[in-house]
Amino acid sequence: MILVNMSDLAYKEFKNFIKENNVNSNIFRIFLAGNG
Repeated sequence: MILVNMSDLAYKEFKNFIKENNVNSNIFRIFLAGNG
């Protein structure tokens, strides 16, 4: 998994990536919570 410095725009693009790829958002909530 690629770690990036989440600017507001990058975060929105990341959210769109999740939606487009039908990724389980809970996985990313846990991941993001673990990385601040």
